[in-house]
Amino acid sequence: MDILNELLIENDVVDLLKARRLTYFEHVNRMGNDRLPKKILHGHIHGHRSRRKPKKKWLDNIREDCEDLSISIIHGTCLT
Repeated sequence: MDILNELLIENDVVDLLKARRLTYFEHVNRMGNDRLPKKILHGHIHGHRSRRKPKKKWLDNIREDCEDLSISIIHGTCLT
């Protein structure tokens, strides 16, 4: 963090990624229900995963980003 302060950088790459990811998430959620990106985001894939540790999904990242920013997700929309 000292290096960021010395360079007068307010946000690091992780913060920028979180902001962009949430922006895109809200963009997709405003789409009509018939649009493919929204169907893919909220769709369910049939079948089973292996018994190993479950892979992190894109929505898992969104939930973590919202928790970090103290934002709640209601009906697919981020609320402060």
